[in-house]
Amino acid sequence: MHTLHSNILDIQKTGHRAQYTVGRLMSPKEVEEATEDYDHQTRQRVRGHWLLCGDCSQEMFDHIARLGAAALRYSVGVSQRADDTKFLVVTHQLGNAQHRFLVPTWDPRVPNLLEAFSQGQTSISLARKGDTQAVVLSLTADAPFALELRKHLDMYMPDPQRLQALLRAMPQWMETAAEPEQFPNLMEGLAITDVSVSIVFDAMLPNLSQLLAKKLGANGATLH
Repeated sequence: MHTLHSNILDIQKTGHRAQYTVGRLMSPKEVEEATEDYDHQTRQRVRGHWLLCGDCSQEMFDHIARLGAAALRYSVGVSQRADDTKFLVVTHQLGNAQHRFLVPTWDPRVPNLLEAFSQGQTSISLARKGDTQAVVLSLTADAPFALELRKHLDMYMPDPQRLQALLRAMPQWMETAAEPEQFPNLMEGLAITDVSVSIVFDAMLPNLSQLLAKKLGANGATLH
């Protein structure tokens, strides 16, 4: 299941591959509407869930499809930039490949997401690069950990001037977010050589999300 047509920028760097996409956070109501035509089992699995949607590399998708969700390791935390901007970071890793969701903590939906997270009502949808096929994964944590994450939330949206500064800096910090060493390696002994980053700006800042998509497109991304 994957309902967002997102721009994809795929760059081969020295020692690793980096992919940047625009992700999406869907409320339970949006998930219910988006799955109207899906089979009963899929609808039951995600009913009442918040859903993070993003894109991973074809290799990572194929490995998940072959080995199953049990082979994945994941982590959830908060990352703070030098300008004090904070992001909720959800990382999944399988072998040498990592996918990273970045969700601004000032998005007003994040408290609901964390509440659902502690109740086992959050799912992840990872689509194959450039395709609409996706795997759906469950995401859970205990309530005390979710409560700890809530302490890091920014309850107010940055002012327009700061948002513009964020937009100007976006290409640089997205590139930084895709560096293998930027976030912990979840599988000891394996070098990370495949990194996908999905940044979620959709409902909170649709205009900024569109501008980001245009920036990615200007750098050679393709629309699917």
